[in-house]
Amino acid sequence: MKEGNWKLRAGGKTVSEEQSRIDVISTNPDFVATLTAPKENLFQWLKTLGKLQILNQDKNKISGEIKYNKSVFYFKVVSNEINNNLTISFDDIGNEILFQGHLKRVLYKTTFCVHCEVCEVECPTGALSVVPLVSIDSKKCIHCCKCLDFTEKGCIAAKSINTPEGGKNMGKSVSIDRYAGFGLRKIWLDKFFSNTEKFFESNHGLNPTKQIPPFTCWLREAEILNRDDKEISIAGKILANNYFSKENIVWEIIWVNLSYNSTIAQWYVENVDWNTRLQKAEQEVLLRNSFPKYKERTLHNALEALLNTFKEGPLGNTLLLGKHEVENKKTIIIKQPYNDISPVSVAYSLYRYAESKKRYALTVSELYDSKQTEGIYRQFGVSRERFESILRTLKEDKSRVLNVDLNMGLDNINLREDLTAMDILTIFM
Repeated sequence: MKEGNWKLRAGGKTVSEEQSRIDVISTNPDFVATLTAPKENLFQWLKTLGKLQILNQDKNKISGEIKYNKSVFYFKVVSNEINNNLTISFDDIGNEILFQGHLKRVLYKTTFCVHCEVCEVECPTGALSVVPLVSIDSKKCIHCCKCLDFTEKGCIAAKSINTPEGGKNMGKSVSIDRYAGFGLRKIWLDKFFSNTEKFFESNHGLNPTKQIPPFTCWLREAEILNRDDKEISIAGKILANNYFSKENIVWEIIWVNLSYNSTIAQWYVENVDWNTRLQKAEQEVLLRNSFPKYKERTLHNALEALLNTFKEGPLGNTLLLGKHEVENKKTIIIKQPYNDISPVSVAYSLYRYAESKKRYALTVSELYDSKQTEGIYRQFGVSRERFESILRTLKEDKSRVLNVDLNMGLDNINLREDLTAMDILTIFM
C-alpha cells in the first residue's frame, strides 16, 4: 500500500512481461485453445468436468478422454516449454455448447488460479483442495461443476484480471444491453399504436424509470421512433396505421429493422441457425463466444430481453423465431423457418439489404449462401422455393418494384435504384 503497487493492477492489467493469457483459436467444429504461462495443472481442473482418462502420453503430447454427462470427448494437449504454453484441442464439438462453456471455465482456472480458495468452499463433497496446489480427489468429485459455475468465468482471479481471449473474436465495442431485461412486448406496442401522439404523456401503465427507457430503445431500433427524440417516425406512422389490420406484417417489418439496429437481434440472426433447439444456458455460451469482452451479467440481460420479446409477442410464437417450450423442467427455445412471410416484407428486406450493400443487382444464391449473415433467409428462414414464388408475384405486381430472371438456372434480382426501403412501405402499406 505504501509503495502504491496496487495502482499497477488498475484497469485489470499486470506488469509481468510474461502475462498469463488464453487464446481461443477455434470453437467450431473443433475447439482449440492455447494457454500461455498457465499457473495451475490443467489435468487437475479437467477432472471437474467428468471421469478423466489419459490414453497416450509422449514427451510433449498427451491424448485422453473425458466423460461429460453421458458423452465422451477426446482431447489432445501439446506443450511448448520454450514459449511456456500448451495447446488443447477437442475434435468436432462445435454443437456441444454447454460442454464448451464449462471447458472454457476450466481453462480460465488453469491459467489464472492464485489459490484464493473461494471456489473450494463451493465443493459439496470436499473433493477440491487448492492450497498449496490444486488437487481434485476423483473418488469424491461428483462433477457437479459448482466450483466452475459460482462466478463469472468460473474464477475470481480471471474475472478480476479480465484479460480478453485471443483469436478471431476479440470482442466488439458496441452496446448490447440497453433493455434492462425487458423485451419489446406486444401489450406495450398495442398501447403505443393506440395512442402514438400522446402515449408518453398518457396513463400507459408502464414504470416510467424501469420500463419506459427500454421500451423507447426498442421503438427507436425498430425505427418506429426517431433516433434523437420520442417523436414517431414516418415509418412508425405507416406501421401504426396498419398495425391492427396487418399485425403480422408490421412485426415482420419490425424484425427486419431490429436485425440491422439491435446488436442482440443482429447477433441472433447471424449466429443461431434454423431448426435449432437450445436451452437458454446454451445460448448464453454462444453469446459469450461472440462477445468475450462483456461481463456475463451484461450478456445475460441482453439475451433475456430478446427472449422476452419472443415470449411476449408474435415474433416467437407466430413468426417462430424463438418459440418457448418446457422440456424436462428446462426452457427450450426453438428457432424455426417462417414461410408465411408477406410479399411486402420480402420487398422491404431486399431493399434494406441492397442499401446496406450499396448495390441493387442481387442474386438468390447470395442470399442463401451458407456464409451469409444478413438478408431475407437469415432473418426468416423462408425456403428458397417460397422466396422465388414471392419474387415472381412481386415481378407481376403493378408497382414493379423489382424484376427477376429465374429461368434457365439464372437467379438475378434487379431492384429499382429510384426506390428505397421507405418507399416500399409507402407503396404497399
